Amino acid sequence: MTLFEKNVAAIRARDPGLAELLEGLPGSRRITREVSPTGGVTLKVRGTDGESSIAVSNMEALDPLDSHAKDLAGARMVALMGFASGELFAEVLERTSDQTFILLIEPDIDLFAAILRERDFSGILGKENISFAIGESPQAATFIRAEKEYGVFTLKDFLIIENRWSAPLYKSYFDKIKKKLTELKEFGRQNINTVLNLSGLWRENILTNIIFILKSRSALDLFGKFTGVPAVVVAAGPSLDKTAFQLVALKNRGIVIAVDTAVRTLLGVGVIPDIVVSLDAKYENYLHLKGIKLPDTLFVFNPSVHPMIVREHVGPSVFCGYAEPLFIWLQKVIGEKGDVRAGGSVATSAFDLAVKMGCSPVILTGQDMSYTNGQSHSSGTIQEAMRSGVKLDLDKNSIENRDDPSWSDLLESEDIFGRPAWTTFKMNSWRQWYEFIIERESPPALNATEGGLPIRGMENVSMAEAMARALAKGKKISGICPDFSLAIKMEINPVIEALVKARDEARAVKNACGKGMSTAKRSLDYARGRALPAKESENEQREMNELSQEILRREIFAETNRWGVDIVINKVEQISQSENNKGDGKESLSRVTGAFLVLFSDLYKIASDFEKSVSKALQNLKSYRPESIESLR
Repeated sequence: MTLFEKNVAAIRARDPGLAELLEGLPGSRRITREVSPTGGVTLKVRGTDGESSIAVSNMEALDPLDSHAKDLAGARMVALMGFASGELFAEVLERTSDQTFILLIEPDIDLFAAILRERDFSGILGKENISFAIGESPQAATFIRAEKEYGVFTLKDFLIIENRWSAPLYKSYFDKIKKKLTELKEFGRQNINTVLNLSGLWRENILTNIIFILKSRSALDLFGKFTGVPAVVVAAGPSLDKTAFQLVALKNRGIVIAVDTAVRTLLGVGVIPDIVVSLDAKYENYLHLKGIKLPDTLFVFNPSVHPMIVREHVGPSVFCGYAEPLFIWLQKVIGEKGDVRAGGSVATSAFDLAVKMGCSPVILTGQDMSYTNGQSHSSGTIQEAMRSGVKLDLDKNSIENRDDPSWSDLLESEDIFGRPAWTTFKMNSWRQWYEFIIERESPPALNATEGGLPIRGMENVSMAEAMARALAKGKKISGICPDFSLAIKMEINPVIEALVKARDEARAVKNACGKGMSTAKRSLDYARGRALPAKESENEQREMNELSQEILRREIFAETNRWGVDIVINKVEQISQSENNKGDGKESLSRVTGAFLVLFSDLYKIASDFEKSVSKALQNLKSYRPESIESLR
């Protein structure tokens, strides 16, 4: 086996798609290999910025990381810009723990492949904490990679290291990367607020839905079962008003996959979707489907979806996987449910579902991702009903003069006809999500929205043309619901046993946190000048250290509450590092003890809330009888 084959085999364990790309690469004229009389290898590379070339005459790191040693040792994420010779990458891995997420960003896949032919990195390339962003767009290399790793990205700070060898060759690319990484940190800060506000709701909904999750089939059962069957993914953008009625022609000839927001619009023109995708946890999402009965429609649910949607659905359902820490842990007991990409919108998730089902072509409609004629949604949706037909005034001058801060989120772009169009940062991120998937996986997809923003790599066609292409296959299907209406055997006892362990760990954490809070308060009394002997103060510090280690060793608690625990640890680290090495002994003691007090008090609340939620779920599971499922609806 050659060096290249060994390296690619290691990468395949972590990223099969990248391994396949590397194996299919032809040689590049931009990279030349020279061998000296003594056998030394030099690679000369011409980058994208100018005609300059840099010889890699030796394979030693040009950027010693001694100055970053402390930061690397405690880093939770490192973004390394540039692979170059690979030595800096190896040093980063050596100086960080296996729990540190390493995001390797290398714009030149040809250079990456060339180095893999020269050096053996097979011992480290397969490590689970590495994500390879090789030759990807700045958006894909940062936001999408981070969300793929974390599900919900909740780091507001991380270490960025730039390879000085790579920097001048790809300056324009790395300038964009730096901007994206700065935006990613801000995105992490925003997500922390989202998690603080919604993580409790997500957990409550998952545990409330647990019986329905157990009795329903998995989204995995859909994957690959509809190869070659055309599908239309229906979003709820305003252009749906002019395309929805044409979907009637697809009945028994293809699959209509609707987002929950679009269901009322479809029913208004006589189209009953084959599949409805519903993901959102909030009550407002329930209003999209309130009062609607679709016994012949398969619902695909996120486990954290609002429980009233699940209870009131009278037809078959499946649940997909979710990157929420509790549900990741639960899947070890109940089995994998099948990952449907999140991180975009419900429409992007529906698109990913159609691709994983094997559908071809996958046709998008209603995916404007912009304000079309001043509207954000199609008629019949809850959003448009609440607006009572009022259209937004999108005159640029009036926008600039508005006091409403939400207008600052607007971006000016162009629609598929080249006309000015207003969108938002969020909607534009959905477009980037589609473009990443199309670039990476090349699914057979058409955009039949007939309006809104273009999607790079996706052909724009009219709905009439899309229907003609789909129906030309002449393949009839008998529907998808019968296969998913069959009852499945529920295994409740293993779930009960697992949740009992989780609850008991939460109780143990509460107990340790209670002791820790009492100890921290006594230690703060000493730091503030009250009577506590120095010897006893040392004992208090040791006890707090031991209690904190005891808490963090509670693996189930740490795993099921990872988002909350991560936020608390970030908070504690900030307090501990603030004004570092300043002040006298008592000031330092006060700062450290204050950090411990925050750790214990915040974790106590997380453990208390978690215990209450799990105890309620256990009560429901223990009292469950198969015949009582209807009583839950």
